[in-house]
Amino acid sequence: MAVLNDTSFIQGNEGFFGRARRFVGSIVALIETQREASKTRHALGALNDRELADIGLCRSEIELVACGKMNR
Repeated sequence: MAVLNDTSFIQGNEGFFGRARRFVGSIVALIETQREASKTRHALGALNDRELADIGLCRSEIELVACGKMNR
């Protein structure tokens, strides 16, 4: 008697819907990242040069901070 036991589509291969779910999740994460960067840009942009200097930034560094490319 032969028994067919093929669960590879469940365990190893996530299939179309799994890939689609991952794709939508990555789009949602990208949108959230952009929203957070926009909030940061807005908040830092509202500060005057003296206030920026107090936290160790200059106006030209706002974009770097908002994008997370500035390490201090």
